[in-house]
Amino acid sequence: SIIGALGGLLLLYIGLFFSQGWIESQFGLYIPIQPPSFYDGIILGMVSITGLLMGCIPAWMAYKNSLVDGLTIRL
Repeated sequence: SIIGALGGLLLLYIGLFFSQGWIESQFGLYIPIQPPSFYDGIILGMVSITGLLMGCIPAWMAYKNSLVDGLTIRL
């Protein structure tokens, strides 16, 4: 989730860098390229932490099932 958030941020800035002039000429909107604000960092951090926590659920279930499978007698 952290790599995805950073990758999305990188793609945003690359896309904005290459399309900023076109957006301004076509729509009259000037979108400045600025570093992420503190608020943006908080939101990205919360999304990344939530993604990590949600990834722990299937990991825990796989760990628990592997213990049960390892203790089962096979014939």
